[in-house]
Amino acid sequence: MLVRHAEKGSAERDPELSEKGRARAQRIARLLAHAGVTRLVASEYRRTRDTLAPLAELTHVTVEAMPAARSKELASMLRDAPEASVTVVATHSNVLPALVTELGAPPLRDLPADGMLAEDDYGRVVVVSVPCAAARSPSSRVELSSE
Repeated sequence: MLVRHAEKGSAERDPELSEKGRARAQRIARLLAHAGVTRLVASEYRRTRDTLAPLAELTHVTVEAMPAARSKELASMLRDAPEASVTVVATHSNVLPALVTELGAPPLRDLPADGMLAEDDYGRVVVVSVPCAAARSPSSRVELSSE
């Protein structure tokens, strides 16, 4: 599951969340608290860690840091995650859309021409289902029924 960090309090380089952002982080936590979260990943910036902090408290899962500039490495880590694991990633407006497509999902709809989330677009929770590594291996086969 991918979310953009909640609303930030200022335009400085590493701001805290605003009051509205803290409220959004609480809503995200309530929404995802019973989703079976096994891993939380945030970028190196305070606003992403603070977005996941309430969820970390509810799930007792520690927030791991991965630099925003290493999105390809993050995508690889997500593709190699254990079967049935649930990872929540808090990232940025310029990283989230690219991460979605890097994971093999269709591009997000309704993006501005620059391909990033709009400045006021904080409400998306993107769920991407990635086949486990065993299902991708040449020796495995996955069959789906149309019934």
